[in-house]
Amino acid sequence: SVKKGLARSMNDSLSEWFELCFEKWLIDKECNLEDNKRNAIRLNVELPVRIAETLIENSEGVTDEDDLLLGTIVNIGRGGLFFRSSKQIKRSSIVRVGIDLSHIDPNLTEVQALAMVSRCEKIGDDSYGIGLVFSSIYDADQKKSLDMFIFTRLAFYMQNT
Repeated sequence: SVKKGLARSMNDSLSEWFELCFEKWLIDKECNLEDNKRNAIRLNVELPVRIAETLIENSEGVTDEDDLLLGTIVNIGRGGLFFRSSKQIKRSSIVRVGIDLSHIDPNLTEVQALAMVSRCEKIGDDSYGIGLVFSSIYDADQKKSLDMFIFTRLAFYMQNT
């Protein structure tokens, strides 16, 4: 699109649309992808996630870099994600998250973000469900990749319902 005489990329236009119009558009379309308490859309997916390190565990201060924790994302949105893991992480811990979207779409990049653990609950004999709230995504291009991922999955969902 063109705004104020400047050519804009599709990614810039998409990001602006997400920021200004996405939630209203979903409400207008009467989309209810998942019943949740967040007032934010979460998409059900199965996608690997990497927790690179625990930066702060509650009020105990900064920790040494922990082992790499791998898990599987159950749902994801612009504000955070929920994943399954064989290890637990303390609530309120600050972690670095890596989500490689290029496994699904080679045009997308890996998203790295800082996130806070909002919940950790036992969901099986040897697995935990961990909710993360993004506090910051490291780079604008990565945020655009996450937006594009959500948008394309949402479009596919709506086309097939």
